[in-house]
Amino acid sequence: MLLTYHQKSIELLGTTPQILQLNLERIRAFEAKYELAIPPALREWFSLENHSELLQKIASPHNLIEINHAPKFQEDQNCRPHASEPFFVLIENQAVWFMTVELSKGENPPVYVRYNEPGELWTVHANSFSDWLHALC
Repeated sequence: MLLTYHQKSIELLGTTPQILQLNLERIRAFEAKYELAIPPALREWFSLENHSELLQKIASPHNLIEINHAPKFQEDQNCRPHASEPFFVLIENQAVWFMTVELSKGENPPVYVRYNEPGELWTVHANSFSDWLHALC
């Protein structure tokens, strides 16, 4: 199987991509509950059987955010799960900084970073989610 957005990253990691039906069901349940759409690049990543282990491998010791845990992190940061709100994908291991995407920014949205300080603004860290993952690899 060839991936549309993350094939280069998967090849660098030396693994074979497998879509897990349970992960697709989690994505659909999240979308239905919060009435929003997960962009295709994120959908492809979150649907991979071992996406958690792969992200932990390339982003350790930082904390990845699983789709089913995202609402809690949104709430902790005074955001609601909404297409125009930051959608957290990674938190620095001591919560010094956060990385997010904005779900309404296209099929392969940019990744933003913000230091966890009052008044800090989100700045673009990578032009797309897939570029960000590839750079981590």
